[in-house]
Amino acid sequence: SEEGLWVKSGFFTQSQILLLWSNVQGLEVQQTLVEKRYEIADLTFYTASGEVEIESLPLSMVNSLRDYVLAKVEEPKIFETVMT
Repeated sequence: SEEGLWVKSGFFTQSQILLLWSNVQGLEVQQTLVEKRYEIADLTFYTASGEVEIESLPLSMVNSLRDYVLAKVEEPKIFETVMT
């Protein structure tokens, strides 16, 4: 959504996390040799309260999501710069 991402995990014990874009402090894309072969990757978001990892996504989706999140995180900073 415009404000964040719902991350659902678990099979027997399910959990849901709302990751707000405003709380993201960094992100990391990771690939093993096997993941490179199949063009998949893991995406980890870092916040002040911990990290949220999404595993085994198609590489194109990881790159699109990474670019979108970075734009959302930087958007308020760009707006503040323009207003001052």
